Amino acid sequence: MIIHKINLKKGFIALTPEDEDDLWALRRVIEPRDLLTTLTTRSIKPQGEFVRPDKGERIPVRITLEVEKTSIDSTLNRLRVFGRIVDASNESVKKGAHHSILITPEKKIELQKAEFSDLHLTILKKAYSSNPSFIILAADRREAAIGRVKGAHLKLITTIESLAGGKAYSEGSVTQAYYGKIIEALKASIRGDERIYIVGPGPTKNALANLLKGMNNIGKRVVVVEGVDVAGEDGVRMALKSQSLQQILKDHKIVKASLLVKEVLQRIAKNEGRVAIGLEEVTRAAEAGAVEYLLVSDQAFAEEAKEERIVQILNKVEAARGQIYLLDSSTEVGLQIFALGGIVALLRFEVSS
Repeated sequence: MIIHKINLKKGFIALTPEDEDDLWALRRVIEPRDLLTTLTTRSIKPQGEFVRPDKGERIPVRITLEVEKTSIDSTLNRLRVFGRIVDASNESVKKGAHHSILITPEKKIELQKAEFSDLHLTILKKAYSSNPSFIILAADRREAAIGRVKGAHLKLITTIESLAGGKAYSEGSVTQAYYGKIIEALKASIRGDERIYIVGPGPTKNALANLLKGMNNIGKRVVVVEGVDVAGEDGVRMALKSQSLQQILKDHKIVKASLLVKEVLQRIAKNEGRVAIGLEEVTRAAEAGAVEYLLVSDQAFAEEAKEERIVQILNKVEAARGQIYLLDSSTEVGLQIFALGGIVALLRFEVSS
């Protein structure tokens, strides 16, 4: 999360969410009666006797809503905020009308609250200081894929095919063009000072690493990861499971989440009491202050009725100083948690049913 400006005395913050974790954080911070301001579009219909009734033009408008309701849409990676328009930059936008604003990553918003609670500030601080993102490049002589990992989320950015085969590849008539396409795609994908982890079969991986290390603005951030001999999108996913990369990234959120899922499975296999599975068990554990680690799949938010309950659980766990991991189904750990009911907790102590 990028925080552009904050004034706690006035209850004001201007920020830009960067990923799904940030949207979930905002879901817990934005409340009814807050004022939310952002740039959106509205359909403005021209007035006149001879104007077609279906004729209209969508124009950018700066709108302020008094919030009535928020809901997360993990499938489409957006937060929907519904409320009443209290101010607009265009006079044709009717004040008092209801409107929905869709907040997505990279969309700047301004939020005005009566006050920020300690819980709100804790949520925002964690979102602001989350693990830096990094890039995984998985390539062999036929295909390459680029993915970005931020927090516990994986986004596959692009796939490049070499269109080379046999003799053409060995003679290098296509290889350099293929490498060039990969490097251009990589340069277009990188944000800031993200590290680049390269995996795949030896010759291609090493050749690309040598080319990238010779580039002034990228070279120092390139890391070759051994032990992953798969390329393409499967190679990107496989890299996250590899011991080599996990050792390098041992303090990163996605690696910690993977280790916690292993601990969950071990406790289940041993029939230990210090694990809660499913919404009902986790609710009881959260109310007892027993949750040490909470793992939640994005699919758990699919039902609106469950969403508010899960938000309350998140807040109770945060207040009791538990650690929260929100996982999406783009990663194996997210799929494992979804298979266990979408929400699982490791407990400090057993909670009677």
